[in-house]
Amino acid sequence: MAGLLAARELAKHGYNVELFEEHRAFGVPRHCTGLVSEFTFRALGQPAYESRVMRFNSYIIASCDLNRDIELLLNEHVYLLDRVRLEKLISVEAQCSGATLKLGTYVRNVMSSGKVEVLRESKKKYDYVVLAEGAVRKFARDLGLCPRKLSSLKGLQAIAMIKKVKLDRPLIITCNNICRDFFAWVVPYSDEGNYIVGVASAQDVYSSFTKLLKLISKHYGSEVVIVKHFGGLIPVSKPCALARGNVVGVGDSISLVKPVSGGGIYPIVLEVKALVNAFRNDFIDKKRYYCELSKLRRLVTFQRVLKKLLTYFGGYEGVINVLLSLGIRKIVVGDYDSLELSLIHI
Repeated sequence: MAGLLAARELAKHGYNVELFEEHRAFGVPRHCTGLVSEFTFRALGQPAYESRVMRFNSYIIASCDLNRDIELLLNEHVYLLDRVRLEKLISVEAQCSGATLKLGTYVRNVMSSGKVEVLRESKKKYDYVVLAEGAVRKFARDLGLCPRKLSSLKGLQAIAMIKKVKLDRPLIITCNNICRDFFAWVVPYSDEGNYIVGVASAQDVYSSFTKLLKLISKHYGSEVVIVKHFGGLIPVSKPCALARGNVVGVGDSISLVKPVSGGGIYPIVLEVKALVNAFRNDFIDKKRYYCELSKLRRLVTFQRVLKKLLTYFGGYEGVINVLLSLGIRKIVVGDYDSLELSLIHI
């Protein structure tokens, strides 16, 4: 996603762009749920409009038994996007803007000088390399952008049919028995009873996912029929360096992900915008790139501290139980990406 968006925007501004994609199609394998804020939705452009699946203006956050919950009211819409379709549409726009996209091309090595080594091809030197390798962060570590030891959550999701469930908005499940370090979710995917069911955990994600399915089935008295699995890593390390030599990082490759929600598309939009603005006469002004992303880095750092506090107070479930005991039944979210909250007693 980060590489495609960077390729599209740089090509639009007249730069010669080559993108290497190791898979034979864009958007696969699918990784994330695809929930984005109003700001991010509009920034992605026409592909977001064409890949929109659902739109929500509230969430439900429930504790383990699913009988007590808090309503999360949003001041803006949140959109569920078909990530596979979204990336395919962005790839078309990138090509139409002049970018060269090479599918099924495995990059073996990236050097800070701008040299790229591709399997079965000779090394090629570029003026700049935009590193968008995702959450694996191998090259980012080799180049010294990220430390050798990195932390990630493992996300496992599925598109599933749950016949007796009638949700009109996402359900966030906070349950330490399922996963203490994050949360689980059930997101409406269609009006025909299809949902995205998922969980992220630093531990055994398969065990967590199985527990989630059992909880849903028991509570609603309905079998959960899995249609398709997908998932991937969610970086939870502190932000890495943004550049090294002639290599500039974007997306999960530099760990700029919102720690509280695991969202990475919003940071990607800001990073790509900053990258385009940092180009001056075929030269990247790294100081400007760092400056434009300073606010985002502060946001991610703040959310990392907030995430640690959540864990200290018993994880997401512990915090929700405390809020419920204080009579908090609604939370108004002023800004979806920065988590500006107002608590309401009932």
